[in-house]
Amino acid sequence: MRPFPQVVPEKVPYDQFARELVTAKGSTWKNGATVIHRDRPLTVEIGSSVSQLFLGVRLECAKCHHHPFEVWSQDDFFGFAAFFARVGHNGGLSPPISGGEELIYPKTVGVTPTWPDGGKRVAPGLAGRPVDHRSR
Repeated sequence: MRPFPQVVPEKVPYDQFARELVTAKGSTWKNGATVIHRDRPLTVEIGSSVSQLFLGVRLECAKCHHHPFEVWSQDDFFGFAAFFARVGHNGGLSPPISGGEELIYPKTVGVTPTWPDGGKRVAPGLAGRPVDHRSR
Protein backbone atom coordinates (compact mmCIF):
# COMPACT_ATOMS: atom_id res chain seq x y z
CA MET A 1 0.00 0.00 0.00
CA ARG A 2 1.16 3.51 -0.73
CA PRO A 3 1.90 5.89 2.12
CA PHE A 4 -1.21 7.83 3.17
CA PRO A 5 0.10 11.23 1.94
CA GLN A 6 0.15 9.72 -1.57
CA VAL A 7 -3.33 8.21 -1.33
CA VAL A 8 -5.19 11.53 -0.99
CA PRO A 9 -3.55 13.46 -3.87
CA GLU A 10 -3.83 10.40 -6.13
CA LYS A 11 -7.58 10.28 -5.35
CA VAL A 12 -7.53 6.57 -4.59
CA PRO A 13 -11.16 5.33 -4.35
CA TYR A 14 -12.25 4.68 -0.76
CA ASP A 15 -13.10 1.03 -1.38
CA GLN A 16 -9.64 0.42 -2.85
CA PHE A 17 -7.98 2.22 0.08
CA ALA A 18 -9.96 0.15 2.60
CA ARG A 19 -9.21 -3.10 0.76
CA GLU A 20 -5.47 -2.35 0.64
CA LEU A 21 -5.43 -1.58 4.34
CA VAL A 22 -7.47 -4.56 5.52
CA THR A 23 -5.63 -7.06 3.30
CA ALA A 24 -2.15 -5.65 3.93
CA LYS A 25 0.66 -8.17 4.27
CA GLY A 26 4.40 -8.18 4.68
CA SER A 27 6.78 -6.54 7.11
CA THR A 28 5.51 -4.07 9.68
CA TRP A 29 8.76 -2.17 9.07
CA LYS A 30 8.26 -1.88 5.31
CA ASN A 31 4.48 -1.73 4.89
CA GLY A 32 2.80 0.71 7.25
CA ALA A 33 -0.65 -0.66 6.43
CA THR A 34 0.19 -3.90 8.26
CA VAL A 35 0.22 -2.05 11.57
CA ILE A 36 -3.58 -2.37 11.81
CA HIS A 37 -3.05 -6.13 12.19
CA ARG A 38 0.03 -5.84 14.40
CA ASP A 39 -1.72 -3.61 16.93
CA ARG A 40 -4.87 -5.77 16.98
CA PRO A 41 -3.64 -9.37 16.85
CA LEU A 42 -6.91 -10.94 18.01
CA THR A 43 -9.66 -11.50 15.46
CA VAL A 44 -12.25 -9.88 17.73
CA GLU A 45 -10.11 -6.73 18.07
CA ILE A 46 -9.53 -6.24 14.36
CA GLY A 47 -13.15 -7.13 13.59
CA SER A 48 -14.39 -4.45 15.99
CA SER A 49 -12.04 -1.83 14.57
CA VAL A 50 -12.73 -2.58 10.91
CA SER A 51 -16.52 -2.66 11.37
CA GLN A 52 -16.45 0.77 12.99
CA LEU A 53 -13.85 2.33 10.66
CA PHE A 54 -15.14 1.13 7.32
CA LEU A 55 -18.75 0.09 7.86
CA GLY A 56 -19.70 2.76 10.40
CA VAL A 57 -21.17 0.06 12.64
CA ARG A 58 -20.25 -0.68 16.26
CA LEU A 59 -20.45 -4.45 16.26
CA GLU A 60 -18.50 -4.58 19.52
CA CYS A 61 -21.70 -4.31 21.56
CA ALA A 62 -22.73 -7.69 20.15
CA LYS A 63 -19.58 -9.38 21.45
CA CYS A 64 -21.18 -10.26 24.79
CA HIS A 65 -24.89 -9.94 23.98
CA HIS A 66 -27.22 -9.07 21.13
CA HIS A 67 -26.97 -5.36 20.36
CA PRO A 68 -29.65 -3.54 22.42
CA PHE A 69 -30.68 -1.01 19.74
CA GLU A 70 -29.61 -2.59 16.45
CA VAL A 71 -30.18 -5.88 14.67
CA TRP A 72 -26.63 -7.20 15.25
CA SER A 73 -26.35 -10.52 17.03
CA GLN A 74 -23.43 -12.37 18.55
CA ASP A 75 -23.40 -14.53 15.42
CA ASP A 76 -22.88 -11.37 13.36
CA PHE A 77 -20.04 -10.19 15.58
CA PHE A 78 -18.12 -13.47 15.55
CA GLY A 79 -18.92 -14.08 11.88
CA PHE A 80 -17.37 -10.73 10.96
CA ALA A 81 -14.37 -11.35 13.21
CA ALA A 82 -13.92 -14.76 11.54
CA PHE A 83 -12.79 -13.01 8.35
CA PHE A 84 -9.58 -12.08 10.16
CA ALA A 85 -8.83 -15.56 11.52
CA ARG A 86 -6.85 -16.18 8.34
CA VAL A 87 -4.34 -13.42 9.13
CA GLY A 88 -1.06 -14.82 10.40
CA HIS A 89 1.52 -13.06 12.57
CA ASN A 90 5.15 -14.03 12.75
CA GLY A 91 7.62 -12.01 14.73
CA GLY A 92 9.44 -11.35 17.92
CA LEU A 93 8.11 -11.16 21.43
CA SER A 94 5.40 -8.51 21.58
CA PRO A 95 6.56 -6.45 18.57
CA PRO A 96 4.38 -3.41 19.38
CA ILE A 97 6.24 -3.05 22.68
CA SER A 98 9.69 -4.33 21.72
CA GLY A 99 9.77 -2.54 18.38
CA GLY A 100 10.72 -5.78 16.65
CA GLU A 101 9.73 -6.54 13.09
CA GLU A 102 6.64 -8.64 12.56
CA LEU A 103 5.42 -10.28 9.37
CA ILE A 104 1.73 -10.27 8.52
CA TYR A 105 0.67 -12.98 6.07
CA PRO A 106 -2.45 -14.78 4.86
CA LYS A 107 -2.82 -18.27 6.31
CA THR A 108 -3.25 -20.78 3.54
CA VAL A 109 -4.73 -23.61 5.57
CA GLY A 110 -8.40 -23.63 6.43
CA VAL A 111 -9.18 -21.94 9.71
CA THR A 112 -12.63 -22.01 11.25
CA PRO A 113 -12.70 -20.04 14.48
CA THR A 114 -14.94 -20.86 17.41
CA TRP A 115 -16.73 -18.67 19.90
CA PRO A 116 -14.50 -17.67 22.83
CA ASP A 117 -16.05 -20.31 25.08
CA GLY A 118 -14.62 -22.90 22.68
CA GLY A 119 -17.99 -24.11 21.54
CA LYS A 120 -19.79 -23.09 18.39
CA ARG A 121 -17.76 -22.93 15.16
CA VAL A 122 -18.14 -19.69 13.22
CA ALA A 123 -17.87 -19.20 9.47
CA PRO A 124 -17.04 -15.78 8.00
CA GLY A 125 -20.23 -13.83 7.32
CA LEU A 126 -22.31 -10.78 8.14
CA ALA A 127 -25.99 -10.12 8.69
CA GLY A 128 -26.67 -13.83 9.01
CA ARG A 129 -25.30 -14.63 5.55
CA PRO A 130 -22.12 -16.56 4.88
CA VAL A 131 -19.75 -14.67 2.61
CA ASP A 132 -17.12 -15.91 0.20
CA HIS A 133 -13.91 -14.64 1.79
CA ARG A 134 -11.59 -15.43 -1.11
CA SER A 135 -9.74 -12.58 -2.80
CA ARG A 136 -11.12 -11.42 -6.12
